[in-house]
Parts: sequence; C-alpha cells; structure tokens
Amino acid sequence: MSQNQQALSNRELKELRDAFDLFDRDQSGTISSSELKQILIALNFHPTDSLLRKIMKEMDTDGNGSIEFDEFVKVMRHVYQRAYTDQEMRQAFKCFDTDNSGYITASELHEVFRRLNRDISEHRMSEVLSEVDMDNDGKISYEEFVHIVQRT
Repeated sequence: MSQNQQALSNRELKELRDAFDLFDRDQSGTISSSELKQILIALNFHPTDSLLRKIMKEMDTDGNGSIEFDEFVKVMRHVYQRAYTDQEMRQAFKCFDTDNSGYITASELHEVFRRLNRDISEHRMSEVLSEVDMDNDGKISYEEFVHIVQRT
C-alpha cells in the first residue's frame, strides 16, 4: 500500500475505489481523458479542451495519458482532509438538483447515474436514498447532502 493510501481509512479507500470504478466506464482499470470528460459532462460541467488537459496533467502524474487508481487517490484524498465552503457545497448540490427544487429526487439521482452510463436498479436506488434521506421524505435536502458529503 502506498504512503498516500495509508493516510486514508479502509472506508475512505473503498469509497474512492467505488468512485474510480464508476468513472472507469470501460472497466480498463484506468480513467482516460474521454472518460473524465464524460464524468464532468454528466455532472453538468462543460469542460473546455484546455480545462480537460489541465485536469489530466494534474491527475496523470506519470504522464502515460490515463489516470490509475493510485494517481486518483493522490488527488482525491484531499476530499477527506478539507472543509468545503457553503458556496462549494451549494454548487455541488446544484449538479444533482437539476430542477432547482431544493431537493434531489430519485429521478434526478437516477439521471446522474444514467449520464454516467450506469444502470441502477430501482431497489439499489431506494437503498441509496434511504442511506442519505434522514427524514424519510423520499428526497435529499441540501442539509442531508451536506451531512453525507462531510461525514467522517
């Protein structure tokens, strides 16, 4: 295990592995530039080629044109080590709350997974919602979103 991975808990490493596997759409064990672009588009960002090259350069530390899991961990581990501003959290929330209702619904969550080319069953969608939806109203509020993102 690399030095960067030792600073993370097993739960955090599993979360990063799950995210990496979700982004690795062709299951090659790496994230390519085109996969990174599709991820950003799925999250309602419209990256320019220049921005995409900049992100790839930052993440692809060995310069081979793709992002391996260890490289992904090196960049993403800061997620667990920093506090996000309210503005950053609201911007992230908006990526999912596409109708600006103030809630993330099951259909909005399903749409994000669809844009990531991940078919998710209704049962799994219910599981995901129940894990995050603390007041059991069938949707994710901003407060619930913040709680799940900032959990330790």
